[in-house]
Amino acid sequence: MKKLLLFCFVLFLSFTGLNAQIAPAEVCTSPASYAYDQEVTWYFDLTGNTLVTSGEDLYFYSWAPNPPPGGSVLMTHESDMIWSLTFTPTTFYGLTAAEIQAVGDAAFWSNVQNAGGTAVTGTIPYGQKELLRLGNSCAGVITLSSDSFNVDNIKIYTINTSTLRIDGMSTGKSRLTLVNISGKQVLNSSFISEGSHDFRLPNLTSGIYIVQLENENGTLIKKIALE
Repeated sequence: MKKLLLFCFVLFLSFTGLNAQIAPAEVCTSPASYAYDQEVTWYFDLTGNTLVTSGEDLYFYSWAPNPPPGGSVLMTHESDMIWSLTFTPTTFYGLTAAEIQAVGDAAFWSNVQNAGGTAVTGTIPYGQKELLRLGNSCAGVITLSSDSFNVDNIKIYTINTSTLRIDGMSTGKSRLTLVNISGKQVLNSSFISEGSHDFRLPNLTSGIYIVQLENENGTLIKKIALE
């Protein structure tokens, strides 16, 4: 009996250790806060996961609040061991925002699977699932690749106390998110870039802020100082 109990205990430790090993290293969202009927991008850092190879096709699957009508969804490989999923929760689950909200913390149970349908992360741990459900700024959490941007050409600066200007972006649909040093989102704006674009700033205190730029080529994160 003692040998049986010892075997079960070792098996339990092995199982929980495996789950801990293959859980995402970090998760974050862009924008940092969002409504369930709004498009959002979730980022998963799978650094340290020996079941995954950088660049391979990975799929996101969720079973709560209910399995999505379209089944698992192909994720986007961002760089190295980072993948993302851009979606609108109401469309993904086929539910209204109010129905998803009513489920509360029972929503968004999910995992990441390989092309063969095998889970490579196990169930996303509760704490990380809640960061995805409630929103979690990528600033200081996940460093996203800037290889798709000509960083030297992009300039971010204020032209007065209420206007932020970005020069040097390629033409196309883009999004800017501005987050303070505490991780609170203070500005979120979708726009069509034509090389230069001005943003009207809310009344902000002086300090360090994180600018996140996104377009079809990738994501760039920069720190700026507002005075």
